[in-house]
Amino acid sequence: MNTLETARSWTQNGFSVIPIGWRSKRPAFDALKAVGSVNDAGKPVWEPYKTRRATDSELWQWFAGPQRNLGVVTGWAGLVVLDFDIRDAYDAWMGWAAAESKRAAAMSATTYRVFSARGVHVYLIVEEIVESYNVPGIDVKAAWGYVLTPPSVHPSGHRYTSRGNVISRCARLTDVFPFEKPEPASEMLEVVQTQDPYDAASRAVECGEGAIAAAKRRVVISDLVTVVSRDRGGAWALCPLHRDTNPSLRIYNDDRWYCFGCRAHGDALDLHAAIHKQTLRETIAELAEAS
Repeated sequence: MNTLETARSWTQNGFSVIPIGWRSKRPAFDALKAVGSVNDAGKPVWEPYKTRRATDSELWQWFAGPQRNLGVVTGWAGLVVLDFDIRDAYDAWMGWAAAESKRAAAMSATTYRVFSARGVHVYLIVEEIVESYNVPGIDVKAAWGYVLTPPSVHPSGHRYTSRGNVISRCARLTDVFPFEKPEPASEMLEVVQTQDPYDAASRAVECGEGAIAAAKRRVVISDLVTVVSRDRGGAWALCPLHRDTNPSLRIYNDDRWYCFGCRAHGDALDLHAAIHKQTLRETIAELAEAS
């Protein structure tokens, strides 16, 4: 379907849509102004579509002419979108669903999902009222926001794609998503920003491919953290990079990790470097020398 047909389909199914600038994430204010969607000062606004759906005439004016992206308004009709910034966060949630919630596992494999260049948007209809909030790596987009949906194109040039045809329903968001709206953030311990080990090695003769392989033989993620529980998808552990009382660090079976508490992620070398406040070059050189 083209953008006009897609916009009509969303509207006919009870949702509200708005025009977004082509290869942009900002509303197409010229298109909004053209249909008279302006505030008292004459400035074009998209807010009216938080409380009403666009008419077919408006959809035609927005999408029948110049190329534009398509935004779907969240909060309308109970629509909530889990916006995972990166695939590690999405994979961690999928791992939790497979291990802890049959309902979430079934839903996660079938509900409408949109894939961006780096992340994933998971669409849900939630019966309770949900306010927008975020946890590290994930934006919960509810009342009132919007998300881009196919056939939109990201500013990078990546075209959004989708899977699933039906948006799953649940009574409460916590039925399928374990992270509630957080209290004001507590003080975090400093996390050292590290580089990819292969990138670091390319600029350090003493940390070449052999050194990386030797360093990796010396360190395992489970030796660096307190593992609390294990399941088929990996394990949950207390994150040593912040004051973690509820296990928020997910360890995958491929020896990667992601922390929902502080957003840090990587492999065993990244974690070792962060714990010891080293650069990856320092970590690789130290561990390789000790092997």
